[in-house]
Amino acid sequence: MVHWIVFLIIGVSFFVSSYNQGLFYDQHIYVWQVGMSILFLGYVLYLFFKKKETIPYLYFIVFLIPLCYLLSFTNAVTMQGAFDQFIQWMLFAMFFFVLVSLKKNVPSIQTGMLVLLQLFGLFIAFLPFLTSWEWLAYNDAILGRRFSSVFQYPNTYAAVTMALLLFNIMYMSIKRHSALSIILFSLPVVLYASTLFLSLSRGAMILLPIIWFVGLCCLSFVGQVKYILYTMIAFVGGFVFFMFFSNEWGTLETTGQIIALLLVSLISMALVFVIHQGVNVKANLALSNKKLRYIFPIASFVGGIALVLDFVYKGVIYNFLPENVQNRINNIGYETIFEDGRITFFFDALDMFKNAPIIGWGGDGWSILYHDYQTEPYVSNEVHSVLLEQLLNIGLLGFVVWVGVLVLFAVVSIKVFKQSADGIVPAGLIALMMLLGHGAIDFDFSFASIWLLFFLIFAMVVPGQPEFPTFSMEKYKRPAAIGASVLCTVLVIVSSIYAFRFEAAQRTAQANTQSSNKEEVLEGLSEARDLNPYKLDYAVNQASTAVELRNEDLTLELSNQFTNVQPLSGTAWMQSGNSYASFGYIDEAVKRYKQALEYDPFNTGIYERMIRLTSGEAASLKQNGKDEEATGIADQATETYEQYTDTTLEFRQNPESNYKDLDLNKSSRFLAGQAYMINEEYDSGIEVLNTIGKAEEDIYLRAQALVIHALEKQGKDEQSKKKYNQLKNQNDKATSYYEAYTPFFK
Repeated sequence: MVHWIVFLIIGVSFFVSSYNQGLFYDQHIYVWQVGMSILFLGYVLYLFFKKKETIPYLYFIVFLIPLCYLLSFTNAVTMQGAFDQFIQWMLFAMFFFVLVSLKKNVPSIQTGMLVLLQLFGLFIAFLPFLTSWEWLAYNDAILGRRFSSVFQYPNTYAAVTMALLLFNIMYMSIKRHSALSIILFSLPVVLYASTLFLSLSRGAMILLPIIWFVGLCCLSFVGQVKYILYTMIAFVGGFVFFMFFSNEWGTLETTGQIIALLLVSLISMALVFVIHQGVNVKANLALSNKKLRYIFPIASFVGGIALVLDFVYKGVIYNFLPENVQNRINNIGYETIFEDGRITFFFDALDMFKNAPIIGWGGDGWSILYHDYQTEPYVSNEVHSVLLEQLLNIGLLGFVVWVGVLVLFAVVSIKVFKQSADGIVPAGLIALMMLLGHGAIDFDFSFASIWLLFFLIFAMVVPGQPEFPTFSMEKYKRPAAIGASVLCTVLVIVSSIYAFRFEAAQRTAQANTQSSNKEEVLEGLSEARDLNPYKLDYAVNQASTAVELRNEDLTLELSNQFTNVQPLSGTAWMQSGNSYASFGYIDEAVKRYKQALEYDPFNTGIYERMIRLTSGEAASLKQNGKDEEATGIADQATETYEQYTDTTLEFRQNPESNYKDLDLNKSSRFLAGQAYMINEEYDSGIEVLNTIGKAEEDIYLRAQALVIHALEKQGKDEQSKKKYNQLKNQNDKATSYYEAYTPFFK
């Protein structure tokens, strides 16, 4: 009874947690990690004190992965990211270990896991339909016209539903199953198949047939027959429903769409049931010749080529598809897998890896460092590859451990499959291949819920009665068992303490920042930083509040802590520069802005701050008659502008959709032009100022006033007078702006 209660708790937690955007954000994970720690420790203690229960202690090997994350702390570029990833991986490890322990002690829980998997799949696949029918409000469950579910990302949604579709088809193809099992696994296949068309994920469209073909090659001839027929039934049914749902075959209201889904699903289920029952044991024996196994893979390969040619040359099947599907197919190519500059991400990631090859940069290292390593000005806080993410986070040493653990589990599972022919093993491994394959070219595994799904499937795949040694009370004194138990217990306690502190810090910060009393806000953020000193946002927000209260000492103290928390972050150095600039420390602020540009050279915000600070100060000095000092600091403004131009010009002339906004705002361009004028570099100043259009009248008038003065200083009196008269005719304020800048040109 205890085991089933634990399983119910873990299953409900798996469901409920995924609703929170698939646990994409680190701060959403803390409370679940603390809860899982309590469940883990309580369950393991229960097993320890019950003599009849056993602990599969060799599965403690999964905790080597978070241990590698702990090791990466020694070189972590951000301690917050390092802790967050360590906490996450402890959650995944505990989740997996509890599930395999449950299965070990109560084998029937394997059935419960299968049901949980199907329910989760239905929940993920169906949620966008609920949003479409306006039965549920979930932000971005449908992104544009593409289904994305809780992940708010269509590609991850497709990866999950296709993995579950492959699981069901493969599982039903292995051997005979009960009628109830066939109903359970065949009923959702139409829904799953339809999501490929509804998500329009090109990556899934490419990977699905590849992984499907691998599954085909692993089956017997009879299994291949079932596999192909089940696939045809799923996708024909899924396409039919898709056409009804998208109103390609007439207009259906919500009720009609539901009826269409139910009818097509029931018909497909009936066909699967008939086929499954029709292929009996005698047929299996009659068609057991191993040579027959090569027929369908060869035929499928040829058929796949024919389908690709049909799509390329817009043949019969292509023309039968709706326009939006045709458009996605047309866009499939080399750039599909590496869309949005992903090939550039990957090469930049490898360059980053070369500088920390052994233990990596710690958790979330990419999100901090990519600004420094990027060869193009793209925006991507995710590296878009689970393989590269692991390499960067925990280095080659951790990556070998990570791969080794997963391969060990897979090998042990295959070994047991050869003895028992349990269909869950190949079905699970094919589903895992789909998840990993898509995760290798996208950021699916940035969602903690994907990792939990991954380990749920792995927990079903690994044997419940493995050949690994297990121990009970009598064997507990074995050194290996004691060492593994103690180490894992320490890791669980440490990770849960930090997760609890981070959750408490988050709640404290949120509660106090809503106050209108700035002193209370300051105190609340201080309490949050005491609980979690590694989160940059707390210190930045506290410093901003201190600036409002004109608390210079606290602001500068916090400013120095920005760069201690994230010493290789352009954002941290920029925020530190802002703090010094707020109290007039121009030289120190400029020094920190320059350091920020070393780590983030494509950040226009840093250039704008430097230009505003230095040009503004130069103007003030010029107006006060300190020409030499004004010229010196104006040089810094013009140098900054020229650095910006040299860094960004190529990319501004050849923009891509995933590039940062590289245009300086009008105010910064005006101030850069002003600095040129102070330095008497009139041609450069005129060139910059003439880029400012008439949309913002005030800045435009100021810019043109400076241009008129510059033309006069160059001896171009006729041109100057003409422009001045034109400006006066356009705006009555022209004269006042012109006169305001006269002191600059004495």
